[in-house]
Amino acid sequence: AISFGAVIAEGSFEEVIANEKVQTAYLGQ
Repeated sequence: AISFGAVIAEGSFEEVIANEKVQTAYLGQ
């Protein structure tokens, strides 16, 4: 789950939030 569309597909908003935080940390932004 990465995009907002993934939230609808997977039904897991928290997962998207977690993944966005991981990506942000990984990209160093």
